[in-house]
Amino acid sequence: MKLLTFGCSFTEPDNGWPYRLGQLINCEVVNKGKGGVGNFYIANQVYNTVHVHNECEYQVHFNCDDSLVVVMWSGIRPVTSYIQTLHYMLGVQEFLSNRDIPYLFLTHRDIFTNRYGKYKRAKKLEANITWDKFHFTNGYFGGMEEWVKDHKLHPRLKFAKDFFHPSIKMHHKFAEYLYNLEEYTYLFK
Repeated sequence: MKLLTFGCSFTEPDNGWPYRLGQLINCEVVNKGKGGVGNFYIANQVYNTVHVHNECEYQVHFNCDDSLVVVMWSGIRPVTSYIQTLHYMLGVQEFLSNRDIPYLFLTHRDIFTNRYGKYKRAKKLEANITWDKFHFTNGYFGGMEEWVKDHKLHPRLKFAKDFFHPSIKMHHKFAEYLYNLEEYTYLFK
């Protein structure tokens, strides 16, 4: 089996949470995380990476029959609206579901609290998201950043002014946390 991971800088680090999770489930990791990217890029990386038989002409390397996909969605940037982000999520959700590819969605931080249920135009999109395929760390809409803050297990490393990333030690603890979640035993064990 291969673990295919997608996301922004919270997914990118060498030896980060994707690699530790891969060690725990004893599988090869293909990490497509890249710093500074948004959800449009993340969605397209999923489409361009997962090979579904002869469905596309891209030079892809991974067959859906032996892959598990974990997507850590990035923040909603000023150039990207909440509605667009929901469309990206729904597109990836349908792409993976229609091909019976097991997957889990995460967020790098809470991107929903200030938006969910607040826009009339978004209600149908929100209703079509399979929320059971998301894991939110604090039981509401928390992501990795909230998990790090809630657990205060290790100091965070500052990469740029007013922008923090978890340390590699926290990445490993986060992977162990995911691995030990009872509701995802069917994915990881």
